[in-house]
Parts: sequence; structure tokens; C-alpha cells
Amino acid sequence: MIVSNLKTYLLKITTSKTKAQETYNFDEACRNNEFIPLSITIGKISEKQFERHNYHAMRFQFNHNENNTLIIINEEANEISITKEDTFEYIYKGRNLQNRVNYDVHNLYFSSNIEDLELYNNELTLKGFYDEYNNWMLLKLKDYDKMIKDIDEYERKCKLNQIEVSKILSQKAEKYKIGMKVNHNNRGNGIVVNIKNKPNSSNHLIDIEFENKSTNQFELEVLLKNNSINIIE
Repeated sequence: MIVSNLKTYLLKITTSKTKAQETYNFDEACRNNEFIPLSITIGKISEKQFERHNYHAMRFQFNHNENNTLIIINEEANEISITKEDTFEYIYKGRNLQNRVNYDVHNLYFSSNIEDLELYNNELTLKGFYDEYNNWMLLKLKDYDKMIKDIDEYERKCKLNQIEVSKILSQKAEKYKIGMKVNHNNRGNGIVVNIKNKPNSSNHLIDIEFENKSTNQFELEVLLKNNSINIIE
């Protein structure tokens, strides 16, 4: 038990064998008695945390505690590490950018000496950790912000390109008139028998009577875009 600034903290020490229900029960008891739970796990210190080493403790600390932080002290009690999970969702316009962000690891690992363990903002941490964590997050968020700007710029250019293409196709479509002889890449030669506006669109519908006397309707701008029609001079 730790008492600081009129707040009472209860320290929970777990191992890889600590059951998940025991962890839940401890935290629930703390909440019911207005205690603030703290947690340290005795286990294997590693830059990459594997469930086989610190199973329930790792899963609970990353997924359920308020700060998504796992603190581990080795069995010799001469080294301590802290791993904090980045829970920010790098999603923009339906795109998941997590794996495209530089520094794309989900957790920040930081190790130090036991003497650097301290109580800060109602949680256990290590001296210098939050400076490291904040710099790490700043780099990731700057990269994420750049990707957002790149996506917006790409979409802007695509939109301008679509407008330009639409303008060119519209100009080409104006050259097609009823009675004009045309060639369709797949259907052969024919005569334009009707041209009309496509409902709810700026495009045109064109009816062509081919040499075999069949008449088919097409979207003229689509034919032009695919280079599937041309005028017979």
C-alpha cells in the first residue's frame, strides 16, 4: 500500500502464472474501496512481449488497464522495463494507415534501473519514459499527418484530372450527329440513328444501326474513353 497526496494506491505484483480472474478481482476491489490499483509483473524482460512469457498480465495490462502499460521486473530485481501500447487509430477516409506509418510498431519499449521507478499522474512509470514516449508519438503523428495531406492532394489531382477528361470527352461527343457513319471496334460499321442525354448525367446515349440491321444503344462518352468508336470520314 502506498499513500501519496491523500490518495491510496494498492500495488499488485503478478507473474506469468497469475490468473486473469485474480487480476480482475483485485482491480474491482480497488474500485469498490476507492483505491488506485498499480501493477508490476515479475517476468521476462524483452523488447518484444510474447504472451508465452507474461500471458495474463500482458493481455490484461495492454487491453484493460487505463494506460495500456505493462511494467516488468526481472527475477533478479536488477532491471525493470515498461511497454506502452499505442491505441491511436491511424484510419483516414476508410484507409487503415497503421502499417504505413514510420515507427509502425504498436508498443514502445523502455528499460532502466529499479531506482528509476516512480509514481507519476496516478501510475507507476520510469524516469524519462514519457519524454521518450511523447517523442515517439510525435514522430508517428507527424508521419500520419503527412499521409493525410498526401491522400487529400492525390484525390484533388484525381478530381481535376476527371474534370479535364470529362471536358475532353464532352467536346468529342459534340461531334457526333444523327446520320453520321461510325465504326464500332467490336460491331463494325453503322449509322447513328439517335442521340439523347442520359438521365441524371451529363453523358449521352447513342443508338447505332449496324450493317446487319441490328440497332444497339451505348453510352457515347464510355465508348470515347475506351477508344471504341470513331467517325468514318
